[in-house]
Amino acid sequence: MQSVIQVHAVAADLTDSAGIAAVCKEVEEALGPIDVLVNNAGMSREGPALSLREEAYDDVMAINTRAPYFLAQHVARQMVRHKREGSIINVSSAVATRVVNGISAYAMSKAAIDQACLSRLSAATPCPRVSLIATCRCALIATCRCV
Repeated sequence: MQSVIQVHAVAADLTDSAGIAAVCKEVEEALGPIDVLVNNAGMSREGPALSLREEAYDDVMAINTRAPYFLAQHVARQMVRHKREGSIINVSSAVATRVVNGISAYAMSKAAIDQACLSRLSAATPCPRVSLIATCRCALIATCRCV
């Protein structure tokens, strides 16, 4: 017997609350209440830590820590509202615990995913409807840059 799994991909600006609410609304309208969230969006601004511009740092933190935090919050609230259990999976990186030259803000943002921002904060304030909050730490993977 085969299961049918529906997936809905949405392009969105996750740097503000309105974008987060809009993406969740679109997914819920297409598929119904969200029962699995994979926080996988991420970005890096490369360069030496001593010369990284404040705007570049803010960009990385907005996508890599703020967006997953508020996406998880929104989805967990919906799980409670709909009385449904679900899972929230936060994708991190091996660089969260390693020194890699030129990506200090990225490494710091992924360490935040591993530590205070998501996994431990969520465990400290459990949601009765979220059955899994996990962090998946991925290895370094060379990817192409799409413009």
